[in-house]
Amino acid sequence: MIRVEVNGNFYVKGGFEPPVQVKFKERASLRDLLIFLDRKCGSLEIVKGDGFGSDVWRISINGKEELPVSDILKKPLRDGDKVYVEVWMDPLGGG
Repeated sequence: MIRVEVNGNFYVKGGFEPPVQVKFKERASLRDLLIFLDRKCGSLEIVKGDGFGSDVWRISINGKEELPVSDILKKPLRDGDKVYVEVWMDPLGGG
């Protein structure tokens, strides 16, 4: 079993309330993790087709920043990895 800790700069009530532990029964890639998040966070586009969704801004794995390029999606995850997902959010108005 693989356990990955996921954190991010966003919160989706009832969907993604970081930090969270995600468990996979067998081998998993970064893409598998992002598909899991995409399903939990319906309002954000985290995965699109074979690439990153338009809302993904930055990703880091174990503190090492990775650019959101397709090749990194194939990166295998290991038990104990810590993944940080940063999404782009338009500024909100208010006052």
